[in-house]
Amino acid sequence: MFIKDCNTCWCNEDGTGYYCTRRVCVPLLPEDQADLGGIPAENLRVTKKHCRPNEVFELDCNMCRCHPDGKSYACTRRACEEQLEDSKNATLSRKVRTITTEPPKACQPGQEFRMDCNKCLCDNKGQDFSCTRIDCNSLNNNHHASALRRKRDTSEKISTQCVPGNAFSRDCNACLCADDGKSATCTLKRCKDTVTEKAPESDQGFRCNPGEQFRRDCNDCTCSADGRSIFCTLRLCDQDLADI
Repeated sequence: MFIKDCNTCWCNEDGTGYYCTRRVCVPLLPEDQADLGGIPAENLRVTKKHCRPNEVFELDCNMCRCHPDGKSYACTRRACEEQLEDSKNATLSRKVRTITTEPPKACQPGQEFRMDCNKCLCDNKGQDFSCTRIDCNSLNNNHHASALRRKRDTSEKISTQCVPGNAFSRDCNACLCADDGKSATCTLKRCKDTVTEKAPESDQGFRCNPGEQFRRDCNDCTCSADGRSIFCTLRLCDQDLADI
């Protein structure tokens, strides 16, 4: 910190520059710069306060000199502009922001992961990710309400530990967990051989645009980072729910 004219200045951290207060300075007369003896008395402001006899000091943006008796001192009458504390803090805050380091990574670049009932894909920089936009609470409520539409002749009840009201897949069949969480009702579809009935994304020649999002039936799908496979939500579509 140093004084320039009537202003206080601070050097920046790398020593290449500085910033100062913006007081309106009134130039001192040549004889004023050594002491205040040459300034007419009418231009001085006298303050009755103990000080060190004959000491010359600065008060705000004014120069002062203690009287020989040490009981008062006289100062120049410059109009000092007070520095607002908020301005100083704002200057320092802006300076801090310019030297912040790179933000931490939010996820592993290219990583695919699940967040609640949604699936997400991390970007190549690891600083952001995109997810499917399923309303998980609404999805669970719809599955619970659809239990009223069960068809006894096309469903079976199985014993299993599950989350009450949660819908899940069992082979090619859709199941709905009972309220007690100890059983579920599933459709009785005849499942096809998955070896002979391959999904398009499992084919060697399958390609898609990395990160692309699209719909398949009532489900939201996202293309993987390498563009060779897709991952989709596991919603039970209307045709599946109608059979429960």
